[in-house]
Amino acid sequence: MFEALLKNSDFSALFKLVSPNFFKVVPVPQLLGVAGKILANTRAFSLEHPEIAPGIKLLEQVGYPVQTAAAGETTPMDITQQPRVLELYFLQIALCDTWLLDFRGGSFRTTVADPLVWQPGPYFLSLTPTFRDTVRALYEGFYLDRPEQFEGALRSLGVLSAKQVFIDHFGLDDQTQVRFKLAEFEQTFAKVFQACAASGEKISPEFTALGVLLLTLYENLQATDQPCNVREAFLSARQKAQAILEGGRA
Repeated sequence: MFEALLKNSDFSALFKLVSPNFFKVVPVPQLLGVAGKILANTRAFSLEHPEIAPGIKLLEQVGYPVQTAAAGETTPMDITQQPRVLELYFLQIALCDTWLLDFRGGSFRTTVADPLVWQPGPYFLSLTPTFRDTVRALYEGFYLDRPEQFEGALRSLGVLSAKQVFIDHFGLDDQTQVRFKLAEFEQTFAKVFQACAASGEKISPEFTALGVLLLTLYENLQATDQPCNVREAFLSARQKAQAILEGGRA
């Protein structure tokens, strides 16, 4: 079942993330459950799906429309919108209990009405509260300079032994002038799996969904080789998410 997900043409690049160490650190039965759920969800995909719709509503409140792709649509995303793609990535993590997993460049459009419209493919996963909250804590711990929170999130994810790998990766150029390179992303994941295999840690199977999300994001942002201010995108997304969750508008 996991092989079927990897061989899907949309996610074929995931093969580069899979190594013998991967299967040493991710429990295979649970991994198959996550992969099977993602595949099953493609058959039930709809923007009105009860697991998806609440998150879409929140994203639209902060100015990020999510739509179904219309037949014959050809207008690509304006490359100047790439910083907003990055902000959308952080907004989904901050606001949504279900992740839409498709951040490929071809899943975004620029229209007369909106500079950025997201038209994702039918891949989604509803997260366990523990994993969802831990990923949020991971990013907050790093970007808000809270080392204990960052370390605690790594421990909960089962990747504490790869702490330095994440610091080295997150800390590039203070995250204000980052050029997204898929090869570096692949190398980081390989180092994470290697460190965890050596320490005997077991990674949450839902980490696979985060891998898919990041893979498609990197493929998108790598295309123009333009530097992105990741720290600014996170802080902006966090501010907007807090405004929504506190009952106001961003």
